[in-house]
Amino acid sequence: MIRLADGTALAMPFGVLEPAQTRAPWMRFAEEQARQHKGAKENVIEKTSNYNKVLGTGQSTLVGSEHAWCAAFVNWCLKQAGYDIDNDSFADRKAAMGRAHAFYEVQKDKLKKGEKSAPLVRNPLYVKLAAPVFGAIALVTNRGGHGHHAGFVYSKPAANTVVLLGGNQGDTIKFTEFNIEAVPARTVEVKGKKTTIPGKPDHLMFFVPASYEAYAEADTQPLGSDSAQALNKTFGITSASGGGRETTR
Repeated sequence: MIRLADGTALAMPFGVLEPAQTRAPWMRFAEEQARQHKGAKENVIEKTSNYNKVLGTGQSTLVGSEHAWCAAFVNWCLKQAGYDIDNDSFADRKAAMGRAHAFYEVQKDKLKKGEKSAPLVRNPLYVKLAAPVFGAIALVTNRGGHGHHAGFVYSKPAANTVVLLGGNQGDTIKFTEFNIEAVPARTVEVKGKKTTIPGKPDHLMFFVPASYEAYAEADTQPLGSDSAQALNKTFGITSASGGGRETTR
């Protein structure tokens, strides 16, 4: 078992994940990309790994706030591991591969005359889990229920915190901490003065490929407790801004 300097065991020790291994086999590819790029920014990453272009999401680049690529990174890793990521008969089959919310809901049919928006259906390629397991796809969801970022569950350093390994986190591939449940606003008193600390409405939903559901349900191995900061250091991700939760675009 590989441990950090403080004795903490890594969630997934180096060198033990083989292609035929059944526990979240796509994580091998996510880890390889993290080690390869070592915190390089998206304009550098896309020279060798343009996930949007490879998958044909309709976006030709990773660069810029209008070209989100977190979902494309997740889908690219799943595809490398042999999982089906294409709803080939659906109206938005290509664009969905680059859309975070599509792990939950997708547009099956084309827009009909008189409709302002086509109805969404649950994506049949993925099943929702009640709790995180290693390698699960975590969908960062706003108060209204729309998912706007996706990454892979890697560790659980606190009761309401998981570390995600994902793309488009700080414009790179890195480990970042996110709240599992929304955090309500609270009022604290310091030296007789009351101050309101804003809440954090984002929360997570967890998914795995439908064909992996049985493995996920049988996975009782606890997640590691490594922080994002420790994992970024271990993987040589030098541009990481620390272990705290980070806003993604």
